[in-house]
Amino acid sequence: MPPHAEFGSVVDLIGCVARSPEPRGDCLAFVVAGEELVCFSDGNVREMAFYQRCLIERNSLYAGNILKGAAVTATGRLWQTKNSITHKSRVEVKVSRVLQIERPAADLVQDGGGGYRLRNGYQQVLVSGRAGGAAQRGLIENNTELMSVSLAVPDQVRDAVHWVDVCSYGPLAAHDIGRGQRVIVRGRLWNRAKTLPAGGRHTFTVVEASQVCTSQLYRPGGTAPLLPS
Repeated sequence: MPPHAEFGSVVDLIGCVARSPEPRGDCLAFVVAGEELVCFSDGNVREMAFYQRCLIERNSLYAGNILKGAAVTATGRLWQTKNSITHKSRVEVKVSRVLQIERPAADLVQDGGGGYRLRNGYQQVLVSGRAGGAAQRGLIENNTELMSVSLAVPDQVRDAVHWVDVCSYGPLAAHDIGRGQRVIVRGRLWNRAKTLPAGGRHTFTVVEASQVCTSQLYRPGGTAPLLPS
């Protein structure tokens, strides 16, 4: 991973359009779904399904490629929005390009909800930003170490900062990250859900790191960290 990578994010997805797109303001909202092989911190490799929420401008030249069940490759960047029901922040993928691709019909799987996902799919995200606070550590099952940190990631196109939660496990959790430190992460998007006090469910997205690179800790008098005021 290049230590001089620019601030921002890049997301690459290979999957299929799970359901018909829906209008949301000036954008179309859709889901790219697939199955991928994931190597866990205990060394086991398992096939996992992913469903990534995506947005694309309605006037994009690529909008016509978004058809239910179509196998696609999509490229974009992370984009922070708010859930219209819970008003909680969540991270989606703002897609800049989506192309239909040829895949065997056997790779298309219908799920229990009537949607589709693609076997042998792929997802990768590269994020570069500043830590909003010191990394938090803990232990999960089997005494596996967990590290979590929230990154302020500047948008490459608009004057905005998106907050992206990152987690890592095992040896990768050993990184000592302080507030304002520059962090570059390569990994996958992982959707999690938690039950709200009112009884509803809130789905949020984190970046599960497969590679972490840090720069020197920010110190007063140096270059100011890219954190919102």
